[in-house]
Amino acid sequence: VRHGLGHLLRGRDPLPGRLARCVAVGGAHHVVGLGPAFWSAGAKALDPDRLPDWRPAVRRGLVRLGFADELGDAVATYERL
Repeated sequence: VRHGLGHLLRGRDPLPGRLARCVAVGGAHHVVGLGPAFWSAGAKALDPDRLPDWRPAVRRGLVRLGFADELGDAVATYERL
């Protein structure tokens, strides 16, 4: 977890790529049991006024508004937002 958060917060490449390496199963910094809600909270610390939360209620709202689908790629949706 420590290495993943360090990568997410201090990595030099664009945030969507750093986030993908933490969220995606098989990603370099993936931790079983930690999903988009956990990692997006870390990302949000970088720019709280601009970066969205990725909580279950937010995801349901995005699905309802047509910005995400039920089984869609969390990282790709986060990047679009």
